[in-house]
Amino acid sequence: MNRRILGTGLVLVFWGLSASILLTILAFDLSYPLFIEAWDLPGTLGWTAERLLRQVDVLMDYLTLPWVTELKFPDLPSSESGLYHFFVVKLLFHFCQLVFLGTSIGMLISKPWRWLPSSWYRTWILLPLGLAFLAALVGFDQFFIWFHQVLFPGDSSWLFDPAKDPIILLLPQDAFMLAFVFCGILYELYFLSWYIYAKRKERR
Repeated sequence: MNRRILGTGLVLVFWGLSASILLTILAFDLSYPLFIEAWDLPGTLGWTAERLLRQVDVLMDYLTLPWVTELKFPDLPSSESGLYHFFVVKLLFHFCQLVFLGTSIGMLISKPWRWLPSSWYRTWILLPLGLAFLAALVGFDQFFIWFHQVLFPGDSSWLFDPAKDPIILLLPQDAFMLAFVFCGILYELYFLSWYIYAKRKERR
């Protein structure tokens, strides 16, 4: 594999991955009102839908907007551990945004689709399928734990205590599972589209 294929290929990969993540974050933010109804969170928690939305809107603004530097929920307490975890997540979100911006420029300059063979796309199509198989094999609960242990090594702040950080009650694990599935589908469609394009180009 020559350097041109490797370099431009990685630009295309990280653009697709970062775009899939950012679109998933946006989709979660926009669809949260539907989650409230689907899981009957007002009935379960005894709060109005408007109150729930206020808390999540504050959280999403903090996580996604660089100029929002303080997280303070309108009606909910927070522990130092919980605030620290959200701060780390905020840094990861901003890192993803920077990767997307940087690779967008790289995509325009390098035009990786001009160099990459279909085998490159096939490799990256298979990777998330392997992760999906692993999640199905061990169960999403265990996969979710492994995901956090890999992403936050040596950090247990993601293990929220609902008594100290009730915001976690507004984020059921099903929401994270749907986010994983949605992100995976976007990622697969992205690489599948490029694979089909490359195969047709090779046949010419």
